[in-house]
Amino acid sequence: MIEEFYKNIPKELLKESGEVFYSGKNAFTGKKNIYILGINPGGSKEEHLDETIEKQAKKTLNISKKNPDWSEYKDGKWEKSLQGKHVFQIRMQYLFKKLKLSLYQIPASNLVFVRSRREAELNKTLYKEYAELCWTNFHEKIIQTLGIKTIICLGNTPGNFVRKKLNMNKKLVYYPERNNRKWATKIYENDKKQKVIIIPHPSVSDWTTDDCDPSVIVSKYIK
Repeated sequence: MIEEFYKNIPKELLKESGEVFYSGKNAFTGKKNIYILGINPGGSKEEHLDETIEKQAKKTLNISKKNPDWSEYKDGKWEKSLQGKHVFQIRMQYLFKKLKLSLYQIPASNLVFVRSRREAELNKTLYKEYAELCWTNFHEKIIQTLGIKTIICLGNTPGNFVRKKLNMNKKLVYYPERNNRKWATKIYENDKKQKVIIIPHPSVSDWTTDDCDPSVIVSKYIK
């Protein structure tokens, strides 16, 4: 099935620096309850010119033939860190272990496939264009085909986009961190009982600390 999803990647973006699949074949097979969506791949385009969306997607397909259990959050080598040891990866592993969920079984991607060091590097017009393109061609089909009921979004940008697209207007939860900044995990639902769980982004929120750990509230809404 992951091969069919590959065909849905917008052709206009194939030669851009970026990434699509953050988990392998087993995660994109059958029916799944949860879908993980980040913002977009990090890093400098200039330093990753050869790492195009097309190449990364084909690499994932090749990995999946040998090892259908694969996760960028566990098996990827990010920047200068050892495999699975980047702070972002450690926080993802921590949360999903506490949720008693395998990252190998959860389809994962980014709202926008095109790489930028920071979200702000993509101007608002271009970001919106990319988000709409990726949503219509790819994410919407993932949600429909796999029967996704809950979308876990890393940060407000993908979370608010998904919430509007799926008409998730019923607020179920507002769960602030137990610190002075009070960033919050928010959960919304639509009439179809689909949910979006919006968690402060793990690049800036240390989920492994008691003050920022969202697992207690998230665990209540993923069943």
